[in-house]
Amino acid sequence: MTKILLAEDDALIRDVIYNILALEGYEVFPTENGQQALDMFVSVKPDLIISDIMMPVMVGFELIEEVRALPLGVTIPFLFLSARTERGDVKRARALGVDDYLFKPFSFDELAKKTQVGQARLCLSPKGDLGSTKKSTYCFVK
Repeated sequence: MTKILLAEDDALIRDVIYNILALEGYEVFPTENGQQALDMFVSVKPDLIISDIMMPVMVGFELIEEVRALPLGVTIPFLFLSARTERGDVKRARALGVDDYLFKPFSFDELAKKTQVGQARLCLSPKGDLGSTKKSTYCFVK
């Protein structure tokens, strides 16, 4: 079963995402912040990480830096879900190695598509550069 590590501080959003992904057949490991997600990372060995950016204790930008510094974390697809829509945030996420970025609010269909393991590394943009695949998503190519 595909394992997804989820870092989201908002309990309602976390529960909704958990339920969507569980219905899609994923094994989901929900956490309330980046530090909890990092603490679970080695034991869970997820196939995908989904993280909010703005969280207490450890923000998503710090989480991806810590994960990418680990040998196991270099190849794990990483998806940011965030209300932060500024181009600078998206550029920073890309520079840190995020594979995909989905803006809140998002649809169930968008989330389901983004969580298909392997899809997090594909981009529909012909140039593969901060190309908007939809109004509410950015997709990157490594």
